Amino acid sequence: MEIVYFVRSDKDRDSFHGIQLRAVGDISYEDFDYLVIASDLYAGEMMARLEEARNGCERYKDKVIRYQELFPSLREGDHGRQPYQSYRVSGDLVFLAEAEDEVIPQAMYYSGNTYSAENIDAFFALTETYYGRGAGSPESAGYFLDIGANIGTTSVYVEKRISQSLKIIGFEPGQSNYDLFRANCLLNHTKHIRVEHFGLSDRDERKRFCYVNNNSGASSVVDADEAESGGEAAEVRRLDGYLSGRRISPGEVKYIWMDAEGYESKIIAGAMETLRAAKIPLLQEFNPGAYAGQNMLETYYRNIREIYGHFISLADRRARIETVYPISKLPDYAESMREAHEDLFLF
Repeated sequence: MEIVYFVRSDKDRDSFHGIQLRAVGDISYEDFDYLVIASDLYAGEMMARLEEARNGCERYKDKVIRYQELFPSLREGDHGRQPYQSYRVSGDLVFLAEAEDEVIPQAMYYSGNTYSAENIDAFFALTETYYGRGAGSPESAGYFLDIGANIGTTSVYVEKRISQSLKIIGFEPGQSNYDLFRANCLLNHTKHIRVEHFGLSDRDERKRFCYVNNNSGASSVVDADEAESGGEAAEVRRLDGYLSGRRISPGEVKYIWMDAEGYESKIIAGAMETLRAAKIPLLQEFNPGAYAGQNMLETYYRNIREIYGHFISLADRRARIETVYPISKLPDYAESMREAHEDLFLF
């Protein structure tokens, strides 16, 4: 199959992956056999834009098809469907992801960047500003902890684009995410990433891990029993116990990246010995509603106030408003949050 050109509703460049890119209004329907709409999610919106262009869509409507119509196996359902898709982003990084995942893979596809690359870059820039050490400096050599690592996009990006002197440990309790994480390490020829198949919490025990099929990043450890939650069995451990068991001192941990879909309060409770011993830069997803539902919100505030003095919202920073809040204002900030969860840098 030959690709003649790609079409974008609002053209912002001349080529895509080395192939000519055209705006909707510049389509020449005589050039091709099929104009393929390559999205189920936005197919209706795309079709509307084609019709609005008034340059032949109505006359050549039989040429406009959805991606699935090219393959009989997809028209007949899931039988024969490819379970994974691959994405090349941030230059030469390659990631495998579940084909039905509509969030992380699509974000990478449309941006051309590793998922959360902007936040990862911001984390290291903020650490340099507020902790006084750059990613390549001798005092930064140590461990980067990726808690809630998903398919490994953060860990791989940190090794390949930020620092090859860091030793990275990724914690992922979900079997499918863990498998993809290991595969992505192999695809990107990583050398300094250790992948652990368990989650973190405030105690060592067995929990349930529930998948969100079309958004693997929203999958999470849950406290409900098996009958209520479904999912798969998952192991969780205290970070303090894990580090002492591997003879990793708190001072060797240089960065903690934490996105655990509402489990952050319990993870921090299980890491207090480490955090008290060494003030470690922390970038975490802040989800006060989830903590309140676990009766852990006040525990979270108490623990965070003991360790950190200030925080910055990455949402503010993206809007070019780098406000430094005292940690005492965190409950007030929770009340004013625009979303149910936001990424915070703590120092």
